[in-house]
Amino acid sequence: MVPVPYDFDANGVAQKAHAITVDPSTGNSSIQICHGEGFGIYLSDEKKISLVSPNGENMLIVEDDGVSVSGDF
Repeated sequence: MVPVPYDFDANGVAQKAHAITVDPSTGNSSIQICHGEGFGIYLSDEKKISLVSPNGENMLIVEDDGVSVSGDF
């Protein structure tokens, strides 16, 4: 995982961080890009891409079978 801290307070302590995680392990191969505000992009070994809102309730999933959307419109 590569964290990228930002939004530093007066003491120089990061209040938020972006993160990039690359997992090459067999059976769990994935890439995750997470924004400090909670948004995420996930690429999995299940051949799908997921875009997720900070609250986890709104998602856009793209895979070979099509595109699915869940959440408020």
